Amino acid sequence: MRRVHSPVPNGVLAAPLAGFGGLIGLLAVLAVATGLGLPGWAVGVACGAGLAVLLARAMAGHGRVGLGPADRVTLLRAVLVCGVAALAADSLGSHRAPGTMMALSVVALMLDGVDGQVARRTGSASAFGARFDFEVDAFLILVLSAYVAERWGWWVLLLGLARYLFVTASWALPWLRGSPPPRQWSKVVAVIVAVVLMVAAAGILPDAATVGILIAAMGLLAESFGRSVWELWRLDGGRQFPWAAVTAAVALLLIWTALLAPDRLENLAPSAFLRIPIEGVLFVAIALVLPAGGARVLALLCGLALGVLTILRLLDMGFGVAFDAPFHPVYDAAYAGSAWGLLSDSFGALGALVALIGAGILALSLLTLLPMSTLRVARLVAGHRRLSIRVLALLTATAIVAASFGTQLGPAGPVASTAAARLAVTQVAQVRDDLADRREFVRAVEQDDPFASTAEDDLLTQLRGRDVLLVFI
Repeated sequence: MRRVHSPVPNGVLAAPLAGFGGLIGLLAVLAVATGLGLPGWAVGVACGAGLAVLLARAMAGHGRVGLGPADRVTLLRAVLVCGVAALAADSLGSHRAPGTMMALSVVALMLDGVDGQVARRTGSASAFGARFDFEVDAFLILVLSAYVAERWGWWVLLLGLARYLFVTASWALPWLRGSPPPRQWSKVVAVIVAVVLMVAAAGILPDAATVGILIAAMGLLAESFGRSVWELWRLDGGRQFPWAAVTAAVALLLIWTALLAPDRLENLAPSAFLRIPIEGVLFVAIALVLPAGGARVLALLCGLALGVLTILRLLDMGFGVAFDAPFHPVYDAAYAGSAWGLLSDSFGALGALVALIGAGILALSLLTLLPMSTLRVARLVAGHRRLSIRVLALLTATAIVAASFGTQLGPAGPVASTAAARLAVTQVAQVRDDLADRREFVRAVEQDDPFASTAEDDLLTQLRGRDVLLVFI
């Protein structure tokens, strides 16, 4: 008889299931005490299921059948943090329980010092326990940053996303998966950031002071992660510059910016570029199933189209500033002569010539760099299929969750963006309507003009020798 090996031994499941059961009990208590609603239950149960699965996998990977004394304290912390996530999700609606959420956060943070002491006194410190403790800290910071960002702006989310952006980068850069030398300062920074977010969530300081401590916390976190990256780079013997990674990053940045850039200058804000471009997600999904040749053709066509749309966006911005109206490709091309006159009057003929040459170079650069970028991404997808599928799944799940909760990034709108597709549809419809209007105008002039047969010298004879003002309002 053949023996079937299970990837997760049965004994490993006891602790994750106990944690999940404890979380269900905590959610029930919160439902009675605070009236926890459906969004809170949904997020709480999802966090508990994720905790159970990840904990079971980590225990199996480290050969752990059970949890040590310090690990049990960390598991309790994880359950409390999942409860904080449930209350934070519930706060997106009309129901808010900031007092209870802060109480759970304070207890979870206080237990952060307890598990370390227990590990040292019982001699049960381990790499597994340190990683478990670190991930619980990171998730608490993520939850608190999402809660605080609702009031103080999207940029606070960077505090919570730092750890997960680091993990995402390690998918593409294997040297980031190493273990840098342990530093107590990293733990201190994590605690400081959590405390700062709790203070900001409680709203006990003046607005200016709250913004100041949030910025200071972001600086500390950037220094901590920056030093870790540097240590990992040195351990990897980083002597060669990673040109391939840099070109891939630049290509992704150009495409991301072109897909999410607004068409009005007043909407140009950092939050606009924190959205998820659905067009980019679809491009990666299609590139994954196409053969190499088809993916290259798709990338080239999409890059050219994106270059044209980016140029139209820039023209929309300019016309919005000058005329408070969008750019019409059919009619507004006649403004080219006026633009030359305006630039000549403002900067002289040489300055106008330089400005127009610069605009031409910018347009050519966009029509060249964006197709090159989409081709680079297509090659990246073909060469890293597993990584591409992971990122695609992550972005899709984030977009679905954000849409289900109606999450908005301030004036930028929903997290999931179809701005490029909307612009393309709008421009095509505008050109079609403008051409139809022009044909209708010509037809009306030719058919209904009562002076069509009158000679030019016989028109407006009473105005000869007079000054005429044509005023447009």
